[in-house]
Amino acid sequence: MSRRAGKAVVCAMGGLLTGLAASGQSLPNLYPFPNASGWLETQNAGNGPIDLTGPFFQSLGTNGRSCGTCHRPALRLGDFR
Repeated sequence: MSRRAGKAVVCAMGGLLTGLAASGQSLPNLYPFPNASGWLETQNAGNGPIDLTGPFFQSLGTNGRSCGTCHRPALRLGDFR
């Protein structure tokens, strides 16, 4: 498989995994997301799922955004807009 085709497969898998995660109320611990280096995984120090309904992911202000709007799990929860 060419490098370009490999990247396309990784992107397609990442979109699928991200869509599945976004439709749920939690993200399993060590949930894999593709990135430029291969894969990254979410990690909860308590080994439980990451609650996507908690305050970090709720709109608490007047602009309709939450912390999770910019700090996406697929981007290591960093701000990579």
